[in-house]
Amino acid sequence: MAAVTRFLLLGLGKSNMAVANDLLQNSTEFDVFLEKGEAPESLLSNKVKVYSLINELPLNNYNYVIKSPGIPFSHPVVAKCKESGLNITNEIGYSLRYKARPLVAITGTNGKTTSTSLVEHILNQKEERAKAVGNIGNSFLEEAKKQEKLLITELSSFQLRDLHTFNPDVSIWLNIFSAHLDYHKTFEDYLNSKQNVFINQSPDHLFIFNEDDANIRQASELKKGKKKSFSLKNKSANAYFDGEYLWVEGECWIHKNELGIKGVHNIQNAMASVLASLEYATKEEVISGLKSFNGVEHRLEKVIDEASLKIYNDSKSTNTTAVKAALSAFEEPVVLMMGGLDRGNGYEDLINEWKKVKSVICFGQSGPKIYKDAKDHTEAILEDDLDKAIEIAKNKVASGGILLFSPGCASWDRFSSFEERGKYFKEKFISFK
Repeated sequence: MAAVTRFLLLGLGKSNMAVANDLLQNSTEFDVFLEKGEAPESLLSNKVKVYSLINELPLNNYNYVIKSPGIPFSHPVVAKCKESGLNITNEIGYSLRYKARPLVAITGTNGKTTSTSLVEHILNQKEERAKAVGNIGNSFLEEAKKQEKLLITELSSFQLRDLHTFNPDVSIWLNIFSAHLDYHKTFEDYLNSKQNVFINQSPDHLFIFNEDDANIRQASELKKGKKKSFSLKNKSANAYFDGEYLWVEGECWIHKNELGIKGVHNIQNAMASVLASLEYATKEEVISGLKSFNGVEHRLEKVIDEASLKIYNDSKSTNTTAVKAALSAFEEPVVLMMGGLDRGNGYEDLINEWKKVKSVICFGQSGPKIYKDAKDHTEAILEDDLDKAIEIAKNKVASGGILLFSPGCASWDRFSSFEERGKYFKEKFISFK
């Protein structure tokens, strides 16, 4: 007797719950592996079987496995599924069955959210024809089912690792730095996961890449057919920044001061976004979008912008690369707030950045490490409590200056997300002048 065509869902995070609800709507059988916690009543009432022990799973019954991105590939249940020859994907892979409109896929260690939001902004100026989805927070599955709009998809390495046949119409690889090694274990695995954004693209589908990144440049040689690059160094790249002006396909387009977002890293994001947007919009629309886009919440977000006082919320900064990028946006020294969850990282690679910092206020679990690396290079203040650190920061800029909240660490020592952390920071400064 042939095996029943049905699914096994590993985990019930936000993405897998969307899949579960879709399977229920389609009357498709599925089981769930949930190591901890209880399944929602909506599943139990529909007689969905929930397993918590790996050896009890009837693996011969399944044709497809949908894995929550947060479950590491090293988990024993993943290994067991692979041993049984099961294909493993995630919500994105499952949802591609509904795809009817073009798909733009964007990845990188940093800059994904800004670039995704910028492409969406450019394409939606005249009418709403694109939707930002994926890791940015909006459901890929929900929008794919509607089949109404271009999908501008932010993808993390966690998501990409499980996408082995992914073929987006346009892919972007912004950058890559050592990150998430607690999940990937090796940089090679992290790199290979990122490669899935383009590695299975058709020759007529476009791959956009950062020519200045040696790892990405080398990987780009694997792409056959249509590809374009952006660069801060090579004038021959399809998009190039000369330090003052952004050039596209050999034409001078726009001065950096006309852009709505600050910093060299955001110019790189803009160049990649321009090349993607030109597949679906005119030059005039793209330039208009570049001028009117003011960035995304929690990424170098202006909290106060006055002549003598400027305060920026960069709560999305969760690694030292993001801190460097934020600091590069300012010509004068800033008061910097850094700290958060200690994930075992060091901060030695900021040694050349401290000269851009007037004072660094170190807080949270990682505060002592940051303080140790900074104190010999700039004024460093250690304060474990975030509220007290904020009061110190207020005193530092009371008479004017720039305050940059760029933690460089995950938020989970106190907050559930970088969004919650950023909103908390902003609330502390709403009435501050």
